[in-house]
Amino acid sequence: MPKDYRASLRVSCFICFYNTSINVYLFFYEQRQIFWIIERLPNEDQLQLEQTFEAQRNHVTTTMIPAVMDALDKEMFSVSEGIVYEMIHNRHKHQREEYLNKQQSASH
Repeated sequence: MPKDYRASLRVSCFICFYNTSINVYLFFYEQRQIFWIIERLPNEDQLQLEQTFEAQRNHVTTTMIPAVMDALDKEMFSVSEGIVYEMIHNRHKHQREEYLNKQQSASH
């Protein structure tokens, strides 16, 4: 393999790795921003861990998602409502599991 071809291949691999690293960083930064916004919603707008996500679906779609979308910087975070919905759903699922485990361990 010619040296100049090897060098250009090495540079292109670095650029691909660098672009992938930036995209992963931006995804986690975006996720943290969304969770930060959710944590700062008033208590009455927070999801209740005692209730299932399905029971609170209407609250999520009418209150939480619009609040998050309004608070996000639209130029920096081009994220759809569906992605925000999935992030809220996954976060509630994990928080509810921890809550129920703590409740169960406290009762034993």
